[in-house]
Amino acid sequence: MKLTYGSEIQRETGIGFGSVHTGIYIGNNKVIHFDGESSSANSKSDIVKESTLEEFSEGKNLIVRENPRDDEHARRIVKRAKKIMKDENNKYNGNYGLVFGKHCQDFTKDCYEVEL
Repeated sequence: MKLTYGSEIQRETGIGFGSVHTGIYIGNNKVIHFDGESSSANSKSDIVKESTLEEFSEGKNLIVRENPRDDEHARRIVKRAKKIMKDENNKYNGNYGLVFGKHCQDFTKDCYEVEL
């Protein structure tokens, strides 16, 4: 697996049904991801945060889901991920939910859809 700046990466969650957890690789063995795995809505533990690759992987294999189109796209993806993370009132924090809330794949999609 070749990680590049701005790669969207994933790991299995271990709960079955092909469920995965995704994040954005920001270099230096760091990932920004929406860590929203609680079962209750509006949990303060459901936040966009930075983790090490080791923390993010939880001992599971990592897979690159998508790579940026070019260096400029990578820069914008990472900039978007950092901007969301730094905004305590972003649309993800405390709003985890597979049906009615947001989840990690919403976050990575949001980062990847930045305008070029």
